Amino acid sequence: VENSVISNNGYHAFINIAGAGFSFKHCTIAGYSTGQTQLPAMGISDFYKDNQNNFAVDFVGSVENCIIYGNQTSEVALNFDNLGTNTLNFSHCLIKMDTPSADANMYTNIAWNLSPEFKDTQLFDYEINSNSGAIGKGITSSIAVDIKNKPRANPPTVGAYEFE
Repeated sequence: VENSVISNNGYHAFINIAGAGFSFKHCTIAGYSTGQTQLPAMGISDFYKDNQNNFAVDFVGSVENCIIYGNQTSEVALNFDNLGTNTLNFSHCLIKMDTPSADANMYTNIAWNLSPEFKDTQLFDYEINSNSGAIGKGITSSIAVDIKNKPRANPPTVGAYEFE
């Protein structure tokens, strides 16, 4: 998934439960649910347990140049059973997370808990303002333009929108 805004889904904006691999580049994953069930913007698990069995899978996940933010104290929920071998990497992202996972190897150049300064989350406007912590935090990638076809800076703004 590239240059996308994933938001306001009522539960997780993105959830991977015992699923296949995934890749996000220059995405804004926002968890600003107003319902009674407010969950982190991103939920990732390598297993699913029903009444009979525990289904586990190995997966490869990549999150690069993304914003993961919302109104929870932690916007990434990880739940691994350690039965398999998973590869999960967050690189050059702005992430709101109270306590990062103990596996520090999965994080590279993360801007922890800096405000992205979205223009207006109540109106679902996830473009950023000039004081955003996302500006210049990315790494140059093959994605040369943002969601609105604006050229990416060097270094780029993380998330779906480039600041100009």
